[in-house]
Amino acid sequence: MNKLKILFIHIGNTIINKDNDKLVVKNNNLIYKNGRKDGYYFNKEYYEIPLWIPRVCYFLPDNEFDKSLYIAKDLNRTVTHIINTNPDIILFSCMSANQQYVRDLVDFISSKTNIDVIVGTYIRLDYYRINNRVRVCNSLEDLAKLLVVDYKYGLDYSLFKNEWTVPRLTMSYGCEGNCTFCANIEHNNIMQVPTKDIKEQYLTFKNLKFELVYIDDKSWGDCNNYSILSSSFFNSKFIVQTNVYNVLNKIYRLNYRNCKIKYIELGIECYDNDILRAMNKIQDIISINKAIYTLYIEDVKIIPNIILGHPLMTIRSYEQTLNWLHSNKDKFHHININPLALYEGTKDYNIYNPKKEDGNQGTFDKSFLTKDQIELSRKYYNEYYKINKEILK
Repeated sequence: MNKLKILFIHIGNTIINKDNDKLVVKNNNLIYKNGRKDGYYFNKEYYEIPLWIPRVCYFLPDNEFDKSLYIAKDLNRTVTHIINTNPDIILFSCMSANQQYVRDLVDFISSKTNIDVIVGTYIRLDYYRINNRVRVCNSLEDLAKLLVVDYKYGLDYSLFKNEWTVPRLTMSYGCEGNCTFCANIEHNNIMQVPTKDIKEQYLTFKNLKFELVYIDDKSWGDCNNYSILSSSFFNSKFIVQTNVYNVLNKIYRLNYRNCKIKYIELGIECYDNDILRAMNKIQDIISINKAIYTLYIEDVKIIPNIILGHPLMTIRSYEQTLNWLHSNKDKFHHININPLALYEGTKDYNIYNPKKEDGNQGTFDKSFLTKDQIELSRKYYNEYYKINKEILK
């Protein structure tokens, strides 16, 4: 039986960064370049392995599918590769940041070849539904049905063998928070991953090279299975993302050293109580400082997540955040800085009625901001970037 040739195409950063603000690209490159000495290994074309690819590879049997991967760095070369390899099916994952490039490639494939295309996405793509050679699916379960295989959860990193990276490990799904900008659809629907499955995930990393593992839970600590990381089964160190509330109320008794927690990404967003209330964050500036001190005395390096470009942010919001970052920079490994992106299904999306291109975290220009607000967010991004340079020098 002939195998079905499946080609995964991932749109690389060389293409995507053309649309991103140069300052955002500069900051991201600074973090990833200087972070290598601490175990932050990132491929320059996708920073971290696109998780959808190993997940799909896992439920496609090797005896039925011939799987290959192409990283698109140039659209013309990508077209040449498609013509030369002539796969049966091409798979794309479409996001706000790459949707125009996916659309350009799909237009070519559907008009100039007989290759079938499947586009996976979390955003509306009515455009593709008019083409009978193109299918759109909103979940991996839907993709499995289209390919007439049984869906099963797992990870197969064979297309990334021997690559240095920071793999992701999932211990739970959902989040007890309900932030107005967050697109997580599993609010208050927390599901704990069984320990057996967590260990099986970890074993799939055997073909990868890594020092750090990123815990992919949206708010680590919502489930009480975090202590399993102290097991000798896990021989790496970990990065986790969580919130101030969990640090102070759920994981405050945790022995971070025993659990091999090296870094914590903490959802600070903004050091202004008015903005925190508007975002529906379960924290204020007092609890933020308590959480920072709690982690600092545990010798955990903190990575604050900071947002700019919210319509309600003022000079005071930015100045307070800037001063706070300066005062605490000795406690940080680096700062994650992101212009606000709004996605369909979020509360802020319904309030501010953004355009499709407003879902890109790499740009300051947003339709829901005035010109002055855009310039203000760009100005303070640069100030935050300067602090990152001081930290990472």
